[in-house]
Amino acid sequence: MDAHSSLISVDSDAAVQQIARDSLGSDALLEIVTAHGLEFLRLQPPASFDLAKPGGFYVIDDLLPQPNWTEGHAAKVPVLMEQLAARPDFGFLPVVWASGVVVAVRLS
Repeated sequence: MDAHSSLISVDSDAAVQQIARDSLGSDALLEIVTAHGLEFLRLQPPASFDLAKPGGFYVIDDLLPQPNWTEGHAAKVPVLMEQLAARPDFGFLPVVWASGVVVAVRLS
């Protein structure tokens, strides 16, 4: 990241976010938010993230079954994966690693 970039980490697990704060909290380019991802995104102004611009990244984790998933979450994962994979304006790379990760890059 260059000096004009920023990174927002959004996770609903306060303990995980505290580890990030302890390790990276002094980095002025990083904002750590404890919230559910969808709730966070709904509160943001339209097109306020680079994922809306060519070259913007969208990284999602916890896509493989987790013991802490809320009821109904498991049914949402395949829907999200299908929707992202179907978008011609994104390059889409699912990775079966750790908790399951998707990296999507805006192409156009």
